[in-house]
Amino acid sequence: MTFTAGLYGLLGVGVGVLLSLAGRRLVHTHITPHDRRATLDLRRTTMWLACASGAGFAGLWLRYGPSLPTLIVSAYFSVFLLILVLDLAYRWVPNMLLIPTTVFVLIVSTLTGQPSLLNSLAGGMTGFAWFYLIAIAYRGALGAGDVKLAGVIGLITGFPGVLTALTIGILTGGIVAAALLLSGRVTRKSYIPYAPFLVAGALVSLVFGTQISEGFASISGL
Repeated sequence: MTFTAGLYGLLGVGVGVLLSLAGRRLVHTHITPHDRRATLDLRRTTMWLACASGAGFAGLWLRYGPSLPTLIVSAYFSVFLLILVLDLAYRWVPNMLLIPTTVFVLIVSTLTGQPSLLNSLAGGMTGFAWFYLIAIAYRGALGAGDVKLAGVIGLITGFPGVLTALTIGILTGGIVAAALLLSGRVTRKSYIPYAPFLVAGALVSLVFGTQISEGFASISGL
């Protein structure tokens, strides 16, 4: 299992390199030169993406083994990784990634039933509505991309998985923002990319959602 996980991890390294190339292509195609003021240089993130993707793929193989869920979650992981980098670098969560991912999720739900199509739609509507209300209540706190990403995460994790995913995202985002404020590295008016925290919550919910739900149920005595 460890050897095959290593081989799958090598595949992940290759995927990471392709993600870097895809990200640079998206930027040059859809972002004007005036708006390409990145906080990260995508050309220098190739090694980071390759390592993160390789480690993630290996971990997913160890978690699920040679199975269909390994391939499906690996696809989600790859998209999330690219969204994370683009939001950190350009404050951009592109529709060119969200729309195809939405179609893919609905196809997967229809064919595999994991989650069921109705459950997936319920999660998507919950995630979108939740973050849409936050965006209205706190102007400027979230971008349109964050709201749409929350909806896509809901489609992927279903209900109630979306609650776990977004709660983790909100809590981690709040903790990091508070730490940055206290350290003086940002101000209240500074922009803090939110997609990385949503991505983290989504991955935790996807991979460990069942254990989290069972743990909560045992604690609450349900």
